[in-house]
Amino acid sequence: MLRRRFAVLFFIFLLTISLLALRLGQIGVGWGSELTRRAVNQRAVTYPLQSPRGQILDRNLVTLTAPEYHYSLVAFPSLLRDPRQTMVLLEQELDQSSPDLLTEVAGKREPLVIRRALTNQEREGVTRLALPGLVVIQEEERYGQNSLARHLVGYVSADGHGLAGLEKEF
Repeated sequence: MLRRRFAVLFFIFLLTISLLALRLGQIGVGWGSELTRRAVNQRAVTYPLQSPRGQILDRNLVTLTAPEYHYSLVAFPSLLRDPRQTMVLLEQELDQSSPDLLTEVAGKREPLVIRRALTNQEREGVTRLALPGLVVIQEEERYGQNSLARHLVGYVSADGHGLAGLEKEF
C-alpha cells in the first residue's frame, strides 16, 4: 500500500517535471526570438543621427559647402543611474549650472542634446568621466566658414531637405 502511494506520487512528480520541461522548451524554442526582440526593444533607446548629404563639388573637385564637424553631448535620461550626481559631475566639466541641466533631463525619456559644439577639453573631460547615459557624438554643420557660392548652392532645412539652389535640385 505504501509502495503504491510512493509510486503514484513519483509518477505525479515525474509528470509535473516533464510538463514544465515541455513548457520551457516551447517558450525557449517557439517564442525565443520574439521574446528576445521584445527585451531589446524595452532596453534600446535611439537618437536619430543626421543622414549626410552628398558633397557639392566644382569642376576641380573642391567642395562648395565646406562642412565643419563638431561634437555634441547627448543624454539618454532613461539610462542615467543617478541623474543628480551625473549632472553635478557634468557641471564641473561644462561650467554650466546643475539645476539647469537637471531640469532639462528631469521627467524625460527621449534622448536630448545637452550641449552642442563642445570644445576639445570639454569633450575629453566628459569622455574621461565615462558616465552611463551620456554619449558624445560627432555632428556635421553643412555650411562652414569657407563655403563658396552660397547663393548658388542654396540651403537645406533642419531635416535635411533642400530648400533653394542646387540643394533643392539634388
